[in-house]
Amino acid sequence: MTPIHNMEKLGAGIANGALTALVRLYPAIREADEAQRERACAAMRAKTREVFDQMLDDTKAAPWLATPNLQLAILTLAQEGIKVLKAEGVGIDYTHSQTGNS
Repeated sequence: MTPIHNMEKLGAGIANGALTALVRLYPAIREADEAQRERACAAMRAKTREVFDQMLDDTKAAPWLATPNLQLAILTLAQEGIKVLKAEGVGIDYTHSQTGNS
């Protein structure tokens, strides 16, 4: 396997993990329409290069932290998607006031 193939495989694994984390951490995504889901994914894709490069740099500096660095990359990308969904009001219940009173 070539190094490029390994990087592509790693990138695909991170993308899959990020989508899985997004659905598990923010199940309200099921309420989103197709356009909202696409915007969430677009935000995740836009952040991918930065997150991937940071993960590689951190792992080169501290190889024993490779697994936590991978997990952080996955969660960081999922959080980007969640931010978009929350900004669009997906999963937010506006029927109750912010003070906790019904």
